[in-house]
Amino acid sequence: SLHFLMSLPDDTMVFPGHGPCTTIGREKRTNPFLLELN
Repeated sequence: SLHFLMSLPDDTMVFPGHGPCTTIGREKRTNPFLLELN
């Protein structure tokens, strides 16, 4: 779930299957769906 993803360390790598890889920290700062959880 998204709440589980938010609990992961910010430096956890994410390989989304589209576009370049990213980190949980970057997604927490830029992903509009994750921003709504805060």
